[in-house]
Amino acid sequence: RLDPHEPNWRFTLSAEAFTRARKEKLRLSVCYDICKTERDYVDSLAEFIDTYMHPMHAAGIFSSDKTSSIFSNIRDILLINREFLSRLEAHMERSLPSQWAFGDIFGTFAQFQIYTKYCSNSVFALFAVEAARRNSSTFQHFLKQRETTRNTLPIGLMIPVARICTYTLLLAELIRFTPPTNPDYLALIEARNAMDVKAPHSRQCKGKTEKLGKLQEDKTT
Repeated sequence: RLDPHEPNWRFTLSAEAFTRARKEKLRLSVCYDICKTERDYVDSLAEFIDTYMHPMHAAGIFSSDKTSSIFSNIRDILLINREFLSRLEAHMERSLPSQWAFGDIFGTFAQFQIYTKYCSNSVFALFAVEAARRNSSTFQHFLKQRETTRNTLPIGLMIPVARICTYTLLLAELIRFTPPTNPDYLALIEARNAMDVKAPHSRQCKGKTEKLGKLQEDKTT
């Protein structure tokens, strides 16, 4: 018979094991989420480029320099994120779920620095699009053929800005469910800290562009 004043070690151990198992399940869920949302992001970015940037170049609506100034280095971002996604998926395919480790993969992508240029240009890009929408009937017709309520040129231009801000949140969630004894833990901390350096500027740009986007929506409704 159990002594009510003695700790129930069997129950304590099973509770600890349950907690570890639950956190591991949540960790794997975050890993899946990172990979899935990265796939969705890359697909959305590619679709946006094919829907707007390439046809705009082909139609010669603006000069090559002006078109490039609107879309900035978005093609470079797509190339880098395709490589990033490829590494994530390859790692998940060749490793057991218990061995999934994303810290080093995030850490090796110092190329994420290219988002700084894109985010710095995003406010100018939205102003340029709004000015052209008001002043160019050719551009208005071009947008009318492509834009829907949820798929406009300004919304598409915001896709990379929103994604770079999301990485910090996803890494924080992964760290939350990764025990300090996990080999990936320190690499995740380093990756999160490196991303934090880039994120504040990105968040500021995201706030400005969202306000501008809201103003543009109000004008068109």
